[in-house]
Amino acid sequence: MIKLQPWTSFWKDIVLLVLLLVVLWQRNLFRDTHTTAVMVLAVLFCLGLAIYAVRYLPPYDGLAYAIGENIPANMKNREPFRFKYLVTKDGKETEFDQYPTDTTYQFKEMIGPLNPEAGPRITDYRLWNGDTDFTQASFQGNHLFLIIQDVNKANLSTIDNLRALLKSLEGSSVQPAILTSSPEDDFNAFRHEYQLAVPYYFADFKVLKTIVRSNPGLWLLSNGTVRGKWSFASVPSKETILEKVNP
Repeated sequence: MIKLQPWTSFWKDIVLLVLLLVVLWQRNLFRDTHTTAVMVLAVLFCLGLAIYAVRYLPPYDGLAYAIGENIPANMKNREPFRFKYLVTKDGKETEFDQYPTDTTYQFKEMIGPLNPEAGPRITDYRLWNGDTDFTQASFQGNHLFLIIQDVNKANLSTIDNLRALLKSLEGSSVQPAILTSSPEDDFNAFRHEYQLAVPYYFADFKVLKTIVRSNPGLWLLSNGTVRGKWSFASVPSKETILEKVNP
């Protein structure tokens, strides 16, 4: 959840290694019943959290597609990029934060950006079907997207519930659609087999996996803002979807 620079991550690992060496050196102190019970509980908690996150969704989503995030806003720069300008005049080098208006200066070098973190959080979100680009249209109105990253690896245990939910939304204020990164021939065969008669669009696999880790999963957008996200194991009702977009 915390984005670390490479060297920061390296020194974090060194600190943890030193602590683990202390535990190894003093391992006899950690063999009493109380400590063993704590370790067992810690292992069970980690396993339980991992199983929950795989079957449902991670309890915390710190990514740019999380509930409450506005996708169009995340596709813009967070602030203007800053640069430094090296110029020379009469053999003397000078550094400016803004390029000087004095034309007697000669440009030497531009350094930056000094704040690379100011760039957009989302750079590769794009939806399409053939020549139709649906990216901007996905930010208008309400959309419930069934995301199937790979039709060959999708968990189909609740496909009937997912199909029923999409069908129930037809004619409502929420437009159902499917997003996939599977090859078009594979997806067409899949949607005909499971009678998924709703519009569909293609997207990059990494983008879809970032949006929702579940395959398949549901992603609810209202005017570009994420209102809900569900895994295949927790399919919501039509009423829940409508409440999310009309609180």
